[in-house]
Amino acid sequence: TIERLAPRLESLTRQSQVHSLPALKPTPRDSSLPLSFAQQRLWFIDQLEPGSAAYNTPTALRIEGSLRVDALQQAFSALLSRHESLRTTFASQEGQPVQVIHPASGFLLALEDLSALPEAEREEAARRRA
Repeated sequence: TIERLAPRLESLTRQSQVHSLPALKPTPRDSSLPLSFAQQRLWFIDQLEPGSAAYNTPTALRIEGSLRVDALQQAFSALLSRHESLRTTFASQEGQPVQVIHPASGFLLALEDLSALPEAEREEAARRRA
């Protein structure tokens, strides 16, 4: 019953407070960092086939109605601000690969209006750009 479980739960709670792990300390982002194991794999694949788009995921969206470009720009900026992995590139430092985390600022959404093209050409133009 719950009544019998309560003392055990309280005991476990006290134990977990005593044996809690130390808090993680943030790593400064003002210099390059070593690659994680997953990043090392990606870097190695890029060394075998430089510039490969194998791990890119292109997407084209059809937007109907009016587009609030400012809101879309804001959404992408917020996304980039929250996720360092979207702002990270690899560089070589003394012959070793390192990750460089870039600042969140500076992203500009590239827009291209294809509405002046005939429907058939528009679809093909969107595919080429994706």
